[in-house]
Amino acid sequence: MVTAADLLFTDFVKIDANDVVSSFLGAIKKKETTFALVFDGKSYVGFADKKALLRSRFDPAETKVKHAIKHVPLLSPSARLADIVRLLSAADTRALPVRDKNKIIGVVRAKDVVRELLDFYRDINIVDVLKRKLVVCSAGDELGKVIAAMTRRNVDRMPVVDGAGKLVGVVSFVDVLSKLLVFPRKRMHPPGATGHNKWHVTGFGLGEKQNLLKCPVGNVMTEICYSCNSDGRMADVIGIMSEHDVSSVIVINGERPVGIITLKDLLEFYRKKM
Repeated sequence: MVTAADLLFTDFVKIDANDVVSSFLGAIKKKETTFALVFDGKSYVGFADKKALLRSRFDPAETKVKHAIKHVPLLSPSARLADIVRLLSAADTRALPVRDKNKIIGVVRAKDVVRELLDFYRDINIVDVLKRKLVVCSAGDELGKVIAAMTRRNVDRMPVVDGAGKLVGVVSFVDVLSKLLVFPRKRMHPPGATGHNKWHVTGFGLGEKQNLLKCPVGNVMTEICYSCNSDGRMADVIGIMSEHDVSSVIVINGERPVGIITLKDLLEFYRKKM
């Protein structure tokens, strides 16, 4: 029986509660992760998540991490896999801390949990897990309108298609907000060459920010995106996630995107079937 102790990951990012949010963002970027555990001295006080912070209206250069933490369930080392899945899904988080005798000894990450579900998913078809109608955008759409659409539909990313509906990239809410919002305000200056067709991330003023929101999605999308065919099995999806360390896979029919499967979808589907 798999437990939290079997899935324990100890090389997690620690951040002090009195550090500013921009320090947290720099620390997780260096470690190529999206979360950190927050401590006040030696005491654990909460969980900091990149997505939640960037969705907020905090000033990352001035706001302390202790004002931007969220509280997630704590696991015991003996927590069973089914319980871990249930708690991860309910908390909508990438990891849960593991506490033993009032000490945080590590975390259990959602991506490691999903790998343990491979046997369960081996014979399940991809189409059986797809659940929501896919929303796409084109490379020429204004970035601001796409951000508004993602916010309205509560999705974190959107496939980008060309005029024929072929998948050409993906635009991520978190990546875009990182570029728009993470800058030190003391370095803000009037916009310079705002008509350039490139993405420049320095300090910028309100006028330049508004211009960036009007730029085409094609300027900021990621052309490298991972996909699988809609007639495949869920084991293929987990294999792609594990091999490339990604949290979502775009499902295609031919060359056209028809859905997205995320780590959260995998956890929720398993929870409902158990």
